[in-house]
Amino acid sequence: MSSLIRMVSLSIVLCATSAIAQQSDARIGIIRLQDALTGCKEGKAARKKLQADFTGKQNQLKNREAALKRRYEQLEKQKETAKETQMRKDLASFQKSVLEAQQLRAQLQQELAQKEAALTRKILARMKPLIAKIARKGGYTVILDAGQVLHAPDDLDVTNKLIQLYDKENP
Repeated sequence: MSSLIRMVSLSIVLCATSAIAQQSDARIGIIRLQDALTGCKEGKAARKKLQADFTGKQNQLKNREAALKRRYEQLEKQKETAKETQMRKDLASFQKSVLEAQQLRAQLQQELAQKEAALTRKILARMKPLIAKIARKGGYTVILDAGQVLHAPDDLDVTNKLIQLYDKENP
């Protein structure tokens, strides 16, 4: 589904680009949007905060997984000497703990993705009017995301202008 959406959006971009290029006074700009989002001061700070948060939670998860590994090794040692009913209970408890750890890992990854998406939306919302400003000042008819462009000369790239303007207007 995602590749279909990319193909459709790419064909729309290509059609729009060729239609715009046919106009004699058309000017196209390119922005490496991901670079702009992570290259501005706010993006760098957000990424650093997310990384610190993720590292802390990752360490908690590693400690939990290490405890599970130790518990598994204990169960393996007790396998021959423990009663069968007790061993079943211990294994069931262990399997439940493993499942909980897996769910926690998935939950932490989902939380990180949601936080990153929220921060990205916030920065992007502030960038959109700045992109329009760059387009007006630079005489650009269209500014495209470089991720949707197969080739463009370097002089069309206005990513650094966007980062500088963003940092200036959002100290």
